[in-house]
Amino acid sequence: MKFNIIYLLLIALLGVTVSALIAQQNQNVSKPDREVEKLKNRVTELEGKLQTVENVEKMELAAKLAEAQAKLNNTDIDKLKGELRESNNDWLRAWSSWFISIVTFIVLISGAALLLVLKTLIEKGIEKRLDGFKDAVEQVKELQGQMRYLLKENAVAVLGHFSADILVELDQHTKQVKALSNEVLMDVFNDKTHDLDYKWLAAEALVAREYTDIVAPLLNFLKDIVKSNDFDRIYIFSYDPRYHIRSLLFLIGKIHTQETHKCLISFINFLQKENPKNKDSWIAWTAHSFASVSVGLNKRDSTVIPIESIPDWDFSTGVTTHEHEALTDMINYFNLLKDPKGIKSILTNGLTDGMPEVEKHCLQLLREYDAEFVRDWEKKGDTNTESEETDESEPTE
Repeated sequence: MKFNIIYLLLIALLGVTVSALIAQQNQNVSKPDREVEKLKNRVTELEGKLQTVENVEKMELAAKLAEAQAKLNNTDIDKLKGELRESNNDWLRAWSSWFISIVTFIVLISGAALLLVLKTLIEKGIEKRLDGFKDAVEQVKELQGQMRYLLKENAVAVLGHFSADILVELDQHTKQVKALSNEVLMDVFNDKTHDLDYKWLAAEALVAREYTDIVAPLLNFLKDIVKSNDFDRIYIFSYDPRYHIRSLLFLIGKIHTQETHKCLISFINFLQKENPKNKDSWIAWTAHSFASVSVGLNKRDSTVIPIESIPDWDFSTGVTTHEHEALTDMINYFNLLKDPKGIKSILTNGLTDGMPEVEKHCLQLLREYDAEFVRDWEKKGDTNTESEETDESEPTE
């Protein structure tokens, strides 16, 4: 009984389950049908819209085509071709310029690199040769020094055969002396290893040649002599050293250059400021040389210096031929420089005493400048002469 009930329940449950399955299946079958129907409707709707869009696009394309056709009809084809051609040419030129610039840059870089390599090689070669050249120069200098020394020693030997008073005259120079160069003679003058006699000889040979480079060092050397105040003992000669110095100063006066003029001014100022023992023997000849150079350079404003030195001239030891000639030269120099003050100063300082011819020469030149001064001077001279004659005529007791 119980089993029958169970069977019935199972059959009832099975029937319900099968009914549910069938109902579910029917439901599942009907649902896809609805979905399909919806899709069909959607497709139909989209096809309608698509047709509408296609029609609109076709109309737009047709309008654009008509517009393009109208522009095409209105366009000058030849003009477009020309513009296109010009545009192409501009493009081609631009790219050609860029290409040339790039190629040029590459060439320059390559050239610079090549030059750098060549420069390095050349510098190494030059440096190597330069070292050899320096060695050669040093050897040449050494040989030149040896040659210069030999030439100087030869000059010393040549000068040793002469006395100083011969070399002051250029026409008395022998072939051997004339063969000596100015540079070699300067080496002898500057040399301190030989006797001073050779220094004097070289100086006279150079001033006789009127060699300008000897002026400054020679006057500096003479300054050292003046400072010694005892050159009679220190500088030994076989004759009066004043004569030697006078000869040198006289020859310097023949070298008419600005440098000589400047050096003589310095030397005269030195003599006046230092006031050496033998200044009177020096300053007259220095003033003579200075006046000679001033005339040669036509420096008329330079007469003040020799005029101021006239009171220091001293001919009290006796008038020699050279002093007579030097004084006459000074008078002529002042006349050439158009300055009668110098001539008057020579008279008033008594430098013409014992030289009546020189005094007469002064008065003749002064007549042109100051005739009254000449008359007064001549009257004074006549008065002195009468006084002397009166004194001589008085009897003695």
